[in-house]
Amino acid sequence: SLHCVKTITEKHGPIVVYRGHVINTVREAAFISTYFFVYEGLRKRLVEERVPGSIPIAGGIAGAISWTVSFPLDCIRAGVQGTDL
Repeated sequence: SLHCVKTITEKHGPIVVYRGHVINTVREAAFISTYFFVYEGLRKRLVEERVPGSIPIAGGIAGAISWTVSFPLDCIRAGVQGTDL
C-alpha cells in the first residue's frame, strides 16, 4: 500500500523501493527469452507433425523449461529482497 511505501522510504530512503530490481530484470529476461525460443521451435515442429493441441502443449512445455532455467535467479532475487533493511 502507499502508506507502507511512504513509511519505508522515509526510514530507509527511496532507493530501498528498487532493491532486487536488477536481479529481477535479469530473471525476467532469462525466462522470457527461454520461453519464446522453446515455444516457437516446439510449436512449429508440433504443428508440422499435426499433433492435436500443438499450441497449448508447446506453451506448457516452454513454461516448464523456462521456469527451470530462471528459478535459481528467483531464489537469488528473493534472498536480496528478503534481507534486513
